[in-house]
Amino acid sequence: IYQTRLLAGLFYINQFAANLNDAKRAATEAQRLAKKDKLDYSHAMAICMEATACFCANELETALKLYRLAYDQRYILHKGVAIDAIAGLAITCQLLHLHEESAKTINLLDEFIHETNSMEYQAVLKSCQARVDLIKGDPPSKVLLEESINEVPSFAGLFVWIEVPMITKARLLVAVVQPQGLEKADMLLNEILQASRKLHLVNQIIEVLVLQILLFEKKRHPQKALLC
Repeated sequence: IYQTRLLAGLFYINQFAANLNDAKRAATEAQRLAKKDKLDYSHAMAICMEATACFCANELETALKLYRLAYDQRYILHKGVAIDAIAGLAITCQLLHLHEESAKTINLLDEFIHETNSMEYQAVLKSCQARVDLIKGDPPSKVLLEESINEVPSFAGLFVWIEVPMITKARLLVAVVQPQGLEKADMLLNEILQASRKLHLVNQIIEVLVLQILLFEKKRHPQKALLC
């Protein structure tokens, strides 16, 4: 068990730094050892680790297989990890044009949140649905656009999560292209970027910078976009 814990630490160090190949190697080795020693929890967590790294590396087919495995192990996973893995599955399916499986997975996420009495994760559910809708090209929910984000960017809120409601809120605001919304997106992205830099969360930094480029393009500030 100690070796798998050390490998988990190695995964997180590399995932935070966006050293994705090294993160994947640590996760696959953790799976191998956990399976050999029949450590079901550690094995399931390591599957989620590899899925996260593959998603960030845009290796979506591999991520899909891993997320499906993680879903089957959802009841033995840490609750937050299980919920992020199910959200990751829904998003990955939509990116791969598996529309029916994506919609079904969001329903399964809703069921899992209710059956485990995890109502504190409702924001992740709504955020995941909005992100999937955005990928499909559907208009963002007015309710979600009007909701205020009171959460302060933090390590616990950003971590290595695939679905971060604050970042998805910024995605929605950028997509709508309304002056007031773009200003809100600008402020929100700056807050997340400052926190991500302070916490050395490189994947989130990259994600926010991409959104800032899109934001400045839509605000017709091409020079600012070039500076991102």
